[in-house]
Amino acid sequence: PSLTADALATVALPVRLMVGDRDTTVTLEETAAAYRALPRGELAVLPRTPHPLEQADVVRLAGALADFLRHADAPDATR
Repeated sequence: PSLTADALATVALPVRLMVGDRDTTVTLEETAAAYRALPRGELAVLPRTPHPLEQADVVRLAGALADFLRHADAPDATR
């Protein structure tokens, strides 16, 4: 409940939200709404991925994290 759109709008750091396309705990719509509220937000949807992190494809997850970390300090030109 404390993660309202207003609260997320105050986060100045780059943030990449990731959700699995088979997640039944957090919906893609909920995650996309949070992403849209973040000034420097990014959204990644992991294919064939349920909610528990231990069930995610480790190579795909590591690649998404590495990509984010490589570009996190770059100025945001996409939004």
